[in-house]
Amino acid sequence: MINETVAWFANSGNASFVTFLVSVGSIIIAGFALAISWKTQKRQLEIEEKRESDRLNEMRKANLVAKLVTRSEKSGDYLLRIENRGSAEARDVRISLDGLPIQNHPVIPGGLTAKNVREMVGGQSPKIQHTSKETYQIGPESYIQFIMAITFNTYPPFELTMTWSDDSGEPGYYRHTITF
Repeated sequence: MINETVAWFANSGNASFVTFLVSVGSIIIAGFALAISWKTQKRQLEIEEKRESDRLNEMRKANLVAKLVTRSEKSGDYLLRIENRGSAEARDVRISLDGLPIQNHPVIPGGLTAKNVREMVGGQSPKIQHTSKETYQIGPESYIQFIMAITFNTYPPFELTMTWSDDSGEPGYYRHTITF
């Protein structure tokens, strides 16, 4: 059997035919590899374009969160801090506690807000302003605060809901239960 196979390949016509088949097979395999490589590169390009689009969109988004903070360690007074951790300004921010606009909730005395707390110098009290605003603007990496009059009648938990618009064009929404 081996002698017959060697004899068959010894014929130059048969050897040329096998060489031709191996060459055609190599070309077909190279074609498949090229197609797979092209498809993979196309998919990688789509992924990179999506990542870049997401990154640019993220830069146009506001990211609002809320938390309860103490006004000072000695007083035990509380502030509701609304932070924008995003890269874009949050506009038309609407805040509600327990389904009421924040300025109408009994825990916010007369809609008082504490502004410019970051600018406090030497432990001085922040500038206090009365607000009857229904919407707010919060810049990137900044916050607003509301003085809270927590009593036995107005005690956490509070259901907080916020909506806003920003440069991304997608409406912002945040819901959180405020507790100690």
